[in-house]
Amino acid sequence: MLELQHVSLQFDKKKILDDISLSISEGEIVGIIGKSGMGKTSLLKIMSAHLTANSGEVFYAGNLLVGPNEKLIPGYEDLQVVNQDFALDLYHSVEENVREKVLHLPKKEQLVLIDEVLSLVELDELRLQKAHLLSGGEQQRLALARALACEPTFIFLDEPLVHLDQALRFRIMNYLIRLNEVRNTSIVLISHDGSELMGLVSRLMHLQNGKIVR
Repeated sequence: MLELQHVSLQFDKKKILDDISLSISEGEIVGIIGKSGMGKTSLLKIMSAHLTANSGEVFYAGNLLVGPNEKLIPGYEDLQVVNQDFALDLYHSVEENVREKVLHLPKKEQLVLIDEVLSLVELDELRLQKAHLLSGGEQQRLALARALACEPTFIFLDEPLVHLDQALRFRIMNYLIRLNEVRNTSIVLISHDGSELMGLVSRLMHLQNGKIVR
């Protein structure tokens, strides 16, 4: 379980998040929606230990998560994030970007998993392309492939469908549902458009003025 207790955040005296407490159970698919500037991305970064709140605590599996203010390399392997800056190794190839996430596996299993996730996001024909030469949509798909290759317990997705065409969007949504069913992966998606999440999530939260309002 992931649990936030009384989390608040402000930048330059502007309140971004205001005393948010929530919990996400193992195996849940949760959507967080809200207009631009409502703090959705900040909330996701705090959940995944990539941003330190001004107050409040975040627990995963009963353990207090340490944010980047106290941890040299932010984040945790079990909590994978796909955000809008993608965090790719731009001068490595598509295949190398994914391989970096599976080096702990035997060589044969690495190849199988790389092939699986690149096929899913339709980048198998670009596997030798350098990441900086990809389009924005292709970079987003590569970031998603990297996260999926880690086989995380939680995966956090920031506007994951925004650059995708309808067919690929449908395919990735189905894959996420299957991932949840087979591995019991918990998935948190944020979006400005609740309608695109309705067929995917089990629970939808509406963030407004720094609070979960419904």
